[in-house]
Amino acid sequence: EALVDQIERWLPPATELLASGRAGGPAALLHGDLHGQHVFIDSASGALNGVIDFTDARLGDPRYDFVALYAGAFQFDRALLASCLAGYGWAFSNTFAKEMLAFTLLHEFDMFADLGHLLGASIAGISTLDELAGLLWDIDDI
Repeated sequence: EALVDQIERWLPPATELLASGRAGGPAALLHGDLHGQHVFIDSASGALNGVIDFTDARLGDPRYDFVALYAGAFQFDRALLASCLAGYGWAFSNTFAKEMLAFTLLHEFDMFADLGHLLGASIAGISTLDELAGLLWDIDDI
């Protein structure tokens, strides 16, 4: 409840959040609902075999798609996120964790449903949204 009360003051204006994206790059085609049931990986090679269900596709900031992928398919595993972003060639800013929590909070789907179950006791001591951003999205120490 305390974190929810912080959201309105904590979230940056949309124009500021979007301006902070990949060097102001153009909008990208987004899947909108990437998770483990929509992404198919070959278990032997680890290669991507396919992506299905583009019902929620739209144009927008590519960071939006990483939210559902990280929460759904990766189940908030920061090592998987770090590997994915490295393979993607992602350029990190020092505000990456905060920006990504903003996209998590703004996501169309509930990305927090399994958070307590997946992160256990590490989530219990969180008292600010900045702390939550670091816990979920800071991959500097990986």
